[in-house]
Amino acid sequence: MKPFLLFFGIIPLAFASINDRKDECRLPKVEGPISGGQKGYPFASFYGNISEIGYIEEEFFLTGNAKEYEQIGDLGLDGKWDLKPTKSSYYKTRILVRRPKNHSRFSGVALLEWINVSFGYEVTFGGDAPGIYQNGSVYVLVSAQRVGVSGLDIPNPQGLHQWDPDRYGSLTIPNDTVSYDIYTQVARIIKSPQGQAKVLGGLSPDIVVAVGGSQSGSRVLAYTNGIQPLTNVFDATMPYYLPDKQPPSLLITHPLQSKPRRFRPCELEASYTILFGTRQPDTAYFRYWEVAGASHVNVPLYETLLLTLNRDGVVPPEQLSLNWSQVNWLPVVDAAFRLLPAWIKHHSPPSPMPLIEGFLNGTIPILNRAADGNVIGGVRLPEITVPIAQYVGLVGIGLNGATNAYSEEKLKDLYHTHEDYVKRVVGASIKAYGKGIILDYQVAIEVQRATAAHVPH
Repeated sequence: MKPFLLFFGIIPLAFASINDRKDECRLPKVEGPISGGQKGYPFASFYGNISEIGYIEEEFFLTGNAKEYEQIGDLGLDGKWDLKPTKSSYYKTRILVRRPKNHSRFSGVALLEWINVSFGYEVTFGGDAPGIYQNGSVYVLVSAQRVGVSGLDIPNPQGLHQWDPDRYGSLTIPNDTVSYDIYTQVARIIKSPQGQAKVLGGLSPDIVVAVGGSQSGSRVLAYTNGIQPLTNVFDATMPYYLPDKQPPSLLITHPLQSKPRRFRPCELEASYTILFGTRQPDTAYFRYWEVAGASHVNVPLYETLLLTLNRDGVVPPEQLSLNWSQVNWLPVVDAAFRLLPAWIKHHSPPSPMPLIEGFLNGTIPILNRAADGNVIGGVRLPEITVPIAQYVGLVGIGLNGATNAYSEEKLKDLYHTHEDYVKRVVGASIKAYGKGIILDYQVAIEVQRATAAHVPH
């Protein structure tokens, strides 16, 4: 079977040879913590009072010169890419750092999210995961791409420049070919004693992980293949919920199977129909999970995102519909944030998970579905194991999926009473927690939803 490859061209992303590291130790200039501006707070900052969960959030500006890169030869499916630097360009960008106030709470883990800019402004998805803060991890949002700073080239752009020109007017990223080196330099700041003193309040991480979702997940995946083998700056990489839409100059390919550990915890049912044939087996350094019923954008995820977008006064990309898939992949990513460091520290790898079942009808992937309408296989959240609807990850070319509620007659056939339904959800949630695919807080959320669900008594 030939790989089913999503390909929109190739970005000139490359890296120096392993011997070309003359400026590797040159760190960007750090300015901050930043305050002031018209708004008086950072864009895409934590929603709510972060001090109530024992955290501090601070913004810093970084100034330096970042390399542009180009490929040598083909960027093959095996992920073994040969890359070289071409020139360096001046940049000034920002990072948003969330860290535990009490040093004794620090887990030793720093997660660096490549901020997503698909909407024409910066959004974080992973940063809304509660388990990060319960675990005492550092979370760093990295503004690596030009669109996030300058906005799209359209009427009424919504980049940082437009949102608060007084605060962000001095920021500049010349093009996205420098984004990979900017990301590397942020990681080096986080790992350096001077950077830790300046931006982490003296915290010293022993594990630094590259994370990113959707378009940013594709960037992290490309970084994994092309740059990480040469810089070795991250201890692990975790691209997730990709690749339904890609930036127009990236290749989706297999991550190279070697150290450090890679974890792709959240390929979605929606992504499955695009990536069928490009999967690879789990190894001692690689895990790949697919979440049954999950859509690229789903109701719980978008409801959370809207809170921040409405507070910051930016225009949402689309109106929420409760008919979208209700299966949220974020709890699985949150669990993976916890599992990946444990894998490194204690040599306890996450459990392999069954893949979503399907087949190719010519060149069209077809999902195998059970009698209840939901897919067979994959990471199965309580919504799938104790369903009250059919959850579809992809509808046509849309990324929001669908929730097709069961009739009352079918619900009565499945669950004799509402109490019976809740009891089954409790059992399914505890089982999912035991498998490591959700954290303990999510068990309570699943039970609360089941209690409030419309299931006949």
